[in-house]
Parts: sequence; C-alpha cells; structure tokens
Amino acid sequence: MPNPELTVAVPVYQGARHLAETLRAVLADDSASVEWLVVDDGSDDGSLDIARDLLGARARLERNPERLGLAGNWNRCVRLARTPFVAIIHQDDRPRRGHAAIHLDALKGDPSLGMTFSAVSIIDDHGDAVSPTRIEPGGLGPQDQRFPPGGFPRCLVAGNPVRCSAVVLRTSAFVSVDGFDPEFRYAVDWDFWARLSRRWAVRWLAARTVDVRWHPASETHRFARGLLDLEE
Repeated sequence: MPNPELTVAVPVYQGARHLAETLRAVLADDSASVEWLVVDDGSDDGSLDIARDLLGARARLERNPERLGLAGNWNRCVRLARTPFVAIIHQDDRPRRGHAAIHLDALKGDPSLGMTFSAVSIIDDHGDAVSPTRIEPGGLGPQDQRFPPGGFPRCLVAGNPVRCSAVVLRTSAFVSVDGFDPEFRYAVDWDFWARLSRRWAVRWLAARTVDVRWHPASETHRFARGLLDLEE
C-alpha cells in the first residue's frame, strides 16, 4: 500500500503451529493503511515458508542472521519499520478487524501519545474462549482512559494490564527509550511500558480488538519456572 501509516510486524520463532492463523487474521484487518513485516529469528520448523506462502510479495520477510531472542527480535521489528507507528503481533495471537484503525485514530489525534493498548479476549490452543476467571485478560475497565506522561506507571505497581499484541507504538517513542531491554525475559514488556510511560502519554482503549492465545508453548509458559522470573 502506498505511504502506509502503520507497520504490523510479526516476530517469529518456531511458530509454525499457529502462524498461518495469525497471518490470515493480520491480512483480514484492512481497516487502515498498513505494511506487513515478518521477522524470523532462526526458526527451523518451516515458519518462514508458511509466511512466504501466505504473504508472498505483499509483505517484507526478514530472517535474522543470528538468534536475537525475544526482546532482540521485537526490537528488530520496530527498527525495520518505515512508518510512524508500529504494532507487534505475536505469532499465535489474532488481531480482529478494525484493530489497526481504532489505534491509529487515537494516536494520530494526540501527538503526545507514545502508545495505545486495547482490551483482549483470551483463547486457548484450539482457538476457544478461555474464561477470565481462569486467565486474567488485563485491561483497565469499560471506559477509554488517557494517562499523561508519568501517570501510567502507577497502573504497573501491582501487575501488568497490557497485552503486547494489543499495543500500537509511536516509533519515535520507542526510539526515545531505546526499545526493549534484552536483559529481561519474563518482565521485558512490563519494563518497557514503565520506561516509555514516564516520558509519553498512554491511552487505554476499551474496545476488544485482539484475541490473545494462552497455551503451553507460549513464551510466558516457558519462562514461568523457578525463582529467576520472580526475582525479575
């Protein structure tokens, strides 16, 4: 699409099981001017072939020359973007139609916003809904809210209401705080939201725009073991 406003980036590592479903959902959201980007972090399960077959020439496909890890691959997704706004959609989540437009409308209308994040539904390995009494979907209630610079960190004191795939970033805000810190694993997103929101305003959008998948092979499941993550 000429002069896209938003890059929808999908960082991939061993994502073959759900990647096709995710990419179909990404393509189905034609609500805004978007470029698509897939960045593979050295998968050997055919993930890049799946992306190539589904996207063809409609997207940029990149393969990292060496393994960068979770935070490193997220950072590369944003640094490869050529647009003022970036959404990082995880390889097993599903954006809903209208996701891009809702976030872009908010960001373009308020230059002080560094990020927006919206409500999600939780789905399981098979795509079925998971009860919020079983897995907390995050979020901040039924009304949109705006937090001035320095106002949002208080929401992070006792938890993390932000689900990564439901975030859209202003690229310049990402650059201003040096991206995600690869020293973190389990808390890498929480740390980034805290640093960014000290300098930039944040907007919560109560519309449910993404299905977030909760399953045994997710990054959170892999990391949540032992005391290291608790110490983080």
